[in-house]
Amino acid sequence: MVGRIFSSIIFAAALGSRSREAEALRRDARRGLAQRVCQGAFVMAEDRARFDTTERHLITL
Repeated sequence: MVGRIFSSIIFAAALGSRSREAEALRRDARRGLAQRVCQGAFVMAEDRARFDTTERHLITL
């Protein structure tokens, strides 16, 4: 369970914080297609929708 959650997290720094991919990720967060977990870390909304209540709680920790 935990491995699936953490493998869903996308880090902007891993993409290059000023790269086109990181900018697209932040744009997706503004559009609701991704959720910001914390600064620089995101989860795609479709992945988060598959999480149960416990998994959603763990992702915010």
